[in-house]
Amino acid sequence: MHINLYKMRHSASSLRYLRGIVSGFLVASLGLSMAETKLPTVIILGKQYYCYESKKGDSLFGIASHYGWDTDVLNELNPNITSPIAKGTLIYYPVTDNITSESAAGENSIVTEQVTHLVQSGETVYSICKAYDLTMNELYALNPNARHGIKAGEILVISQPKTIVTADKHSTDEEANNAPDDVIGENGEDNEYIFHNIAQGETLYSIAVKYDTRVEDIYRENPGLSPDYIAAGETIRIIPGTRSNNVKTEVVTEQSVVSIDTYKVQKGDTWGSISASLHVEQQALRDANPGKWKLKKGDTLIIPRTEEIEVSHEYTEIDPREQSPQGLRELYDEVHSIDVSMTGERETADEVKVAIILDDTATNRDMEFARGALLGIDKLKNSSFRINVMIVDGGDTMSKILTQLETFRPDLLISTSDKSLPQYLVEYSQRTGTELINTFDVKNEAYIDTPTIYQFLTPSSYFNDSVAEYIAEQFGDRTLLVIGNISNTDNVRELLSQKFSGIRNIDVADIEKFVPQDGVKYLIYATPTGQKDVESLMENISAMVSSNPLADIKVIGRANWVTFGRKLSEKYSDINFLVPSRFYFNPDDIDSRRFINDYQQLYGHTPIKSYPVYSVVGYDIITSFLPNIHNHNGDFNANFNVSGTLQSDIVLERINNWSGLYNPSCYILDYNMAGEPFKIRLTR
Repeated sequence: MHINLYKMRHSASSLRYLRGIVSGFLVASLGLSMAETKLPTVIILGKQYYCYESKKGDSLFGIASHYGWDTDVLNELNPNITSPIAKGTLIYYPVTDNITSESAAGENSIVTEQVTHLVQSGETVYSICKAYDLTMNELYALNPNARHGIKAGEILVISQPKTIVTADKHSTDEEANNAPDDVIGENGEDNEYIFHNIAQGETLYSIAVKYDTRVEDIYRENPGLSPDYIAAGETIRIIPGTRSNNVKTEVVTEQSVVSIDTYKVQKGDTWGSISASLHVEQQALRDANPGKWKLKKGDTLIIPRTEEIEVSHEYTEIDPREQSPQGLRELYDEVHSIDVSMTGERETADEVKVAIILDDTATNRDMEFARGALLGIDKLKNSSFRINVMIVDGGDTMSKILTQLETFRPDLLISTSDKSLPQYLVEYSQRTGTELINTFDVKNEAYIDTPTIYQFLTPSSYFNDSVAEYIAEQFGDRTLLVIGNISNTDNVRELLSQKFSGIRNIDVADIEKFVPQDGVKYLIYATPTGQKDVESLMENISAMVSSNPLADIKVIGRANWVTFGRKLSEKYSDINFLVPSRFYFNPDDIDSRRFINDYQQLYGHTPIKSYPVYSVVGYDIITSFLPNIHNHNGDFNANFNVSGTLQSDIVLERINNWSGLYNPSCYILDYNMAGEPFKIRLTR
């Protein structure tokens, strides 16, 4: 039987697996335990050899058989030994790499650490599982209490410590498949990733070394990671073993030992005389006998016989930029395709291309959005960069739209779909690295695991959580009255039930009969959404307030109340009510009046009134994003300078370093008097 020890040494197998195979093979075929193979070793010209001192009656064949050595190798390395072998003769044999040693077995093994996640406001079990590519059952197995709900500030276990065996170019599929079950095989080429919580003092380079990967690969897997600093506690996604999969080979000339002899030092011998008489280079002679500075008669010297051979050396190339701040910036720019000048400075974009995919050109929504976007482009006409815009009919075939995009190659995609963001646009965005703004579809969750998606309107989970937190913080001392029918889809009400105690549910018809207690402050959460139902409710509340003028009552309405909130405030000025919203356009604001005037001059009529005002959405997106894409060369991790928007604050945040972007901005509109409400920005 023959076993390729070199290949096995580099196998993607575990230590226990290797020990079992190797020890079993040697014991069975040689009748020899591992302990019996232990012999003194010497280092000769950088390589390790067993040194065996012969006993009376020894033969090379018998020694080879006893130790499981190759007889031919033994004869070639000791050519001057003849039979019978004199007692005390030193015999040498190369030490084969010990495949059962801890160091060898651990060369391709990575032990990961426990990974945890700090729950943020607005996150759900579903969104966390999607971000970490877990099933809910897997998350519940690690966090049993999560079955009963999670809350902001809670720490969840995402993964337990495990051993990763990174496959290298020497391992075979058969060897990798035979690894034991408790060792998880990973290979960078398979794009199987793990997660890592950054510890205090760690750098991207130290993390890359720990997981046998490259800094550029860490950047590639974590598009939201900053090149300027990393913070302890952040979580990043890593593909282990990518550095070892980029092995380089070089051929060099080396002196190789072909045989070993010994020499007894005679009186008068010197290093020079021995070197000359035995035809061995003096330095090689000294190197083979370390520690022997002064020769003494009777000393035994090792005499190596060498020849020059060409040897292929494998090495892993390390980019020196991984270890310097400037180098990290260069790697980041390369991964993100950011242009840099000859002096190393980032360049601004001379031209910004934007493609607007109108979902349905027959709708007022899309036509108004396009008009507002073109008005924004007109405002930027005197900017220091060119603007190239393409408006695409989303009703065309997918192949036609993709052909247009491939030809145009935009820097920014904008979709006006409000119900189902087209998957082919998501895939195009991810494949080309082009940022895609999902303008209206608040239910789409592509931003969770697609780093090039920007969710313009606040996602429902974050919106609901922000609203509930604000209500609890500002009015937590009040008694909560829930008025109307409770809906299973009313997530704000569900969140409030967790934050308030002693909630009372009252029918709309009964609110007029409700008698507030003296000294008790009340908060009414109104569930109706239809305008007529809401007006009926407000009539009843108004009647109750009139009957109890000293009662301290505030009302929280549903988000859709923004469409008729002004009418309600004019009709029921005696009721202080608040409405949560993702947007608000005040037509009386000076900048808004200027927009309306410019719009009317350009199109011959005022903007269509809608919620949100679609033309203002297009205007805000164009005037905010295009200058920043120009200034930062398309780097969406840069600090975008977004100010002066008319309807929605624009903020860019990520759930994690590998997710897309979303806008957490939302408001509470306080209708405490007739007319325009006071807009309260909710910050997280």
